[in-house]
Amino acid sequence: MTSPAAARTALVTGASTGIGRASALALHAAGLTVIAAMRTPDRTGLPDGVRVVELDVDDDASVAAAFEAAGPVDVLVNNAGTSPTGATEDFPSRHGTRCSRRTSSAPCAAPGRCSPMCAPSAG
Repeated sequence: MTSPAAARTALVTGASTGIGRASALALHAAGLTVIAAMRTPDRTGLPDGVRVVELDVDDDASVAAAFEAAGPVDVLVNNAGTSPTGATEDFPSRHGTRCSRRTSSAPCAAPGRCSPMCAPSAG
């Protein structure tokens, strides 16, 4: 018999490192089908069965392509972000703009794509 978790698909943004990677691994261990989304696809350290898709939340076309490739999604872990290190004065201004977009407006991109797919299975 298939577990209820195995019938569910989770898409995790920002799955290349940190909380995103840990979330993808935990969801996979719990039996969900996992799609690990990241700007630079890298399977290193991910178990067989975890699908990897390219996703840059700063790029609307990339978001659309990733969700098209993913298919129906039951669970969205919207984790993509930026964590700069070093002295602030060493960062070019364009880095601040990118960081600000990724942590403020970009989090709306994935849920906007996901909610039409999630609605039919809600309940």
